[in-house]
This record gives sequence, C-alpha cells and structure tokens, in this order.
Amino acid sequence: MPNALTAMPRLLAFRAKLRALPLSQHCLLAAINGAVMSLAMAPLFIWPLMFAVMALMLWQIDAINFTDRQQSDEGEKPASAPDKAYSLKASPLKALTLIGWSFGFGYFLVTLYWIGASFLVEAEKFALLMPLAVLVLPALLALFYAAAFLLTRFYWPNTQQRIFTLTITLFAVDWLRGHIFTGFPWQLIGHSLTAPPTLMQSLTLVNLYGLTAFAVLIFAGPAACVREPQGAASKTTVQRIGAWAPLLLSLSLLAGLWGYGALRLSASAANQTTTDVELLLIQPGVSQQDKVRPERRIAATKKVIDLTNSTLAKRERLKGTKTRLVIWPETAILYALNRTKALRQDITKMLQPRDSLITGAYKVTGESPEKMRVTNSLFVLNNQGDITGSYDKHHLVPFGEYLPWPELLNSIGLEALVRMRGGFSYGPAPAPVKLGNAPAFIPFICYEIIFPRYVADTKNAGWLLNLSNDGWFGKTAGPHQHAHMARLRSVETGLPLVRLANNGISAIYDGYGLITAILNSDQPGVMQVKLPAVIAKPLTETMKWAMLMLVLIISVIILTAGNLLTSQAILSSKTRG
Repeated sequence: MPNALTAMPRLLAFRAKLRALPLSQHCLLAAINGAVMSLAMAPLFIWPLMFAVMALMLWQIDAINFTDRQQSDEGEKPASAPDKAYSLKASPLKALTLIGWSFGFGYFLVTLYWIGASFLVEAEKFALLMPLAVLVLPALLALFYAAAFLLTRFYWPNTQQRIFTLTITLFAVDWLRGHIFTGFPWQLIGHSLTAPPTLMQSLTLVNLYGLTAFAVLIFAGPAACVREPQGAASKTTVQRIGAWAPLLLSLSLLAGLWGYGALRLSASAANQTTTDVELLLIQPGVSQQDKVRPERRIAATKKVIDLTNSTLAKRERLKGTKTRLVIWPETAILYALNRTKALRQDITKMLQPRDSLITGAYKVTGESPEKMRVTNSLFVLNNQGDITGSYDKHHLVPFGEYLPWPELLNSIGLEALVRMRGGFSYGPAPAPVKLGNAPAFIPFICYEIIFPRYVADTKNAGWLLNLSNDGWFGKTAGPHQHAHMARLRSVETGLPLVRLANNGISAIYDGYGLITAILNSDQPGVMQVKLPAVIAKPLTETMKWAMLMLVLIISVIILTAGNLLTSQAILSSKTRG
C-alpha cells in the first residue's frame, strides 16, 4: 500500500491552494460543490460524486480551521510563524458561516428549483412572486449548513477524528431540518445512500437521519487520509496503517451496507406474495389549471369518473381476489364529499358489494363561518355511497395549504398564496384506517409521506397509502424526488406502499422498495394489481438508534486507533533521533 502521506501530491497541492483563496472564491467554490451534491440525489442518483463533494467540504473546513495551526501529526499546535500563503481576511467564524451558507444555497437552489413551477399554474396572480420564492427558500434552508460549518470551529482536531466532528454536525442539522418549524426533511444527505435498491435496504438497520451519519463517514473518509508528510516518520509501516484508517472505515462501512442489502434482496423473490385484495388505481392526469379554476372543476371530476367507469367495463376482476379497492388521488373530488350524499351515491354506483372507493376530497365541518373547518381529506366509501372511513391531512404545506404567522403575513398581502381564505385545518397524525374486507392502511396525503416519524408504529397496518397531486410542478425533478422519498417508507416498515398521484409518478412498492407497478407522470393511466403482502418487519425505531450508536462508537475506536498508531510512529522516530 502506498504511503498515505505522500501518494497524492496533486491533492496535497490542491489543499494548499485552498488555503490561499480569498473568501469570495471559497464561497463560489462551496456553492458549486453544493450544486454538485444535488446530482447525487433523485432523480439522477450519481451517488459516487459524494466522495468529491465531501472531500472539498472537508478540505475547505480544514483551510479555515487550520489557518492559525501548524499541520502536524502530533495534534493541534500553534504555528511558529504566520501562514503567508493564507489570504483570507475575515475571521474564521465568519468565513465558516459564509462558506457553509454558500454550500447550502447552491445545493437547495438546484435541488428545489422546481418549486417555481407552481407559481406558473395561475401565472396571472403569482408569476411575479416566483423569483422570490425560488431564491428565498434555498437562502433560508442554507442556514442549516451555515450552522454545521460554524460548529466545526469549536472542535476540529488536526487528526483523523475531525471527520467524526463533521459527521455529528451534519447529522445534527439534518435531524433539526427534519423537525424544526414543522420540519422539511427533503433530500437529506442520507438520501444519497438510498439508491440503488441494494443500498436502500440500509433503512432497515438505521433511520434516515442515521443514514446521514453513515454517508458522511463513508464519503468523507478517503479525503481525511490526505495529509502533509511529516519527515522520516512518515515512512514507517505502523504510520502507513494508521494513516489509512479513515479509508478503511469508509470502505468497510460501504461494503457492509452493500453486502447486507444484496443479502436481503436475495430473499425478496421468495417473499413476493400477494393478498386477495385487488387494487385498481386511477391516475386521471388532470391539468392543475383545470383543478384550480372553479369553472373547470365539474369537467375535472367527470374525467376521473369516466376513466373509472370505462376501466371497470373493460377489465375483469383479477383471479383469486375477494375484495377490490378502487383508488383515486388527492382532491380527485373538488367538493366537500362529506356534504354531498347524492354525489357519493353517483360515483359509487359502479362498485360491487365487496368493493370500496378510496378518494381524496375536501371535508367541511361546522355550520357558521366562524366555526367552519376545511380539511384536505381522504374518504373510504362503500357501494352505497356511505363513508366508512376517513382521514384529514395532518402535516400541511406552509404557504400552500396554510399561512404561518397569518397576522403578520396578511398585513403585507401574502394571503393570496393560500388557496382559500384562512387556509386548511389540520387533522390528527396518520393512524391506521380500517377496511371491512381488506387490511387496514396508514394514510398519507401529499408530502407528509416524506416524514419518517409518521411510520414509527405500523403494527396494526397491512400497507401504506399515499395520495398526492404533483401536477403543480409539471415535468420537473420535483415529482421524481417526491416519489423516491415516499418509496423509502416501504423499506423502513416492510409494508407495501401504494402511491397514486393525479399528475405525477404513481407506483406500487413492496416491502423491499421494489417496484410492482408504475405509471409515469403527466399521463392518464390505470394500474390493476394485487396488494403485496407484508414481509418481515425491520428493526424497531429504538433498535435503529442503538445500531447507529454502535456504528458511531466503532468508528471512534477505529479513528482513534489510527491516530494513535500514527502518533506512536512519530514519537518512536523522535525518540530514536
């Protein structure tokens, strides 16, 4: 094995150049690096790019945190003379904050550009706000990475353990992003380890936030091996072994996750069983303009009804099934379904006695305007039009379904961003909805499926159902990202996931996250399949956190041992001298 301290002269030269960059160039480089990280996520999944992304991130933090330190394998030591090559004029705290923010802004700007498409649905009202939204949200989310970079200043040793510091800080801000201010765990660093399906199986061992920690250990490990040579001691065999410890940790963890995933998927063929429940999923492909304009709502509702009727007339029931579930997407019915019994009876007359219709629609409760509540809901109807089950969306979209801080934002004219005055009301957290002739399911409407915390307890459910409407975002990366993050819930729980979008990506995934059936976005279509059966459920949430702690402890031991071996080699050389 080549000497870890001298085998990469070009990388060492690059690290040295980073120290000489002014702050503006550091920020530009960080923004580009953040944009590159978006390519490692859905829909492209070029996850090997993460090795380069984490290397540059690590070395930029090195360049700032070691400005007043001497690079030494002995640990942190005050420099005997100022670093004349260093041209940064800002304080390290300011520099780290700005570089971290720039990285986050570049990442979220490229990752979330598709949000702007929703402002063009009603362009005459909202087009002028699109640039503001496309820039402001990435700017705010970038503060999380600014905090992560800033925190490294308080403990960034000139040893291999600094990648553990990076692991903890990035894990902490990803967890915080998933929870603070209602949470937004969209495209976390851990998502880079969720494709292909082999790596996706890691979610049965640790949760998504734990996968962020794994990702940093894996992708930052090789970069931590690039360090300046330290004289004759760098040629000892002991120091060679110690210096490669981060790389060995990285490759071992990646190989372990890959091997585990391959082993788990090898058993998937034997576990591809189905239930006696037939699923008939109707993707109407109604344009978002037709859904938001009141004069077009009748035609939009009629389209999904006609597509269902024609499908039922042409297709026979699948053999061996006892129950059929006809499923429509989010807000397929653009009216208050709980208050229109005649409409319920009309749309369910095509059903047979053991059939049910599951559809998204509005729900209105309360008689007076002051007490009226409108919810984005899901209804289960029998063939008589009776409501046998329902669910009111719990996790609403800020600015899309409700207005945060309404008194303040109303005063500056932002009420128009909400689709109805006052916005939607929210319901209780997702819980199993019982069906008379089929297993109970846990419902999720739109983007609340991206939150891992809502699937922590699934013992009373046989499948997951996600009704969505990604028609707001057209043919952009948004629907692909949304579908992939929804897919992960099936792996985490071992339950099949049925996902149906009005205009997006509709698919059925088994408990391994493998695709059983799929419909692409922006086209009407039908899927008719049997509901996949439950497979062996993964570790509990408590056991997943325990697994994360175990891996982190082992990582600290490996990194500490590697550093001690390196330090002992230097000490022995000095003693002999």
